Amino acid sequence: MTVPARADLIREGDPTDGIFLILSGWACRCKVLPDGERQITAYFIPGDLCDQRIFGLQCMDHRIGALTAAPVTVSRRRPSSTSPTASPVLPAPCGGVPSWTRRSHVSGS
Repeated sequence: MTVPARADLIREGDPTDGIFLILSGWACRCKVLPDGERQITAYFIPGDLCDQRIFGLQCMDHRIGALTAAPVTVSRRRPSSTSPTASPVLPAPCGGVPSWTRRSHVSGS
């Protein structure tokens, strides 16, 4: 599928049932701030997998959006009923981020 420029691949609060591979174009990971501004935290270029860590969450804690028209492919998570090892970590409830995913700032690194 091709995602048009400035469209979301996935939004904050959406279920995390797949991971996107950027085939062409550019995308970004971002958070929408309280004042409506967008804070970009990562860029994705062709060949990048967008956020492998999302399978540790029940729902997205950020957005992934296309900056240009972006052909992508999506790999869906297997239902846990068919594969008990499909998600090796426990998901956090929607609206929460597991404490082990938070990074503390380390000076000089």
